[in-house]
Amino acid sequence: MKIHAGRWVWDLKSFIYKWLRSFFVYDRIYRAEIRPFRKWLTDRIQYDKKYLDLGAGSGDSFAVYPKQCHPAGLDFSLRMLKLLRKKTASPLVQGDAAFLPFKNGAFAGITAIGLVEYVDSLPDVLSEIHRILQPDGWLAVTISQPNGLNLLRSLTGSRLHLYSIEKFKTLVSDRGFQTHETNKTLFQYQLYLKKS
Repeated sequence: MKIHAGRWVWDLKSFIYKWLRSFFVYDRIYRAEIRPFRKWLTDRIQYDKKYLDLGAGSGDSFAVYPKQCHPAGLDFSLRMLKLLRKKTASPLVQGDAAFLPFKNGAFAGITAIGLVEYVDSLPDVLSEIHRILQPDGWLAVTISQPNGLNLLRSLTGSRLHLYSIEKFKTLVSDRGFQTHETNKTLFQYQLYLKKS
């Protein structure tokens, strides 16, 4: 998977991530953004099943899972995974979302929070997610809206792929997913998809 910001940019960001995300305003916005995700997942998690957080980063997105659930995490950056390792004993894998190192049907559900906007080869990533999901599996994913607030994020060294909700729904439908729910927040759309 080509990510606009190379692995080195993410490794560099890992040094300031914890500091940056500790700001009161950021923390407050982030908590409000993930609240709907947490509720949605809490209603659907089955503790005897396996889950994956794709683009796990330093682990902020693990907060959407109930505490009793220990999803596996995959990220492009080894430095980010080292930060995450300090927070969890869950299985962690450094890898490429366009070439997922998991068996077909390995997971009941996958989260991809804050990943899509950094991926060059989104159709490939969606195909891989579809492949590793169980037949009744779900994908909970965010897409950043094309607006000024999100364009400011490019100042951190990343070019972003911003999709309209219509374009994204077409992409996921073409890759074998049905959209079941959509939630719009200040910065993003949150979509809950089922493998079809």
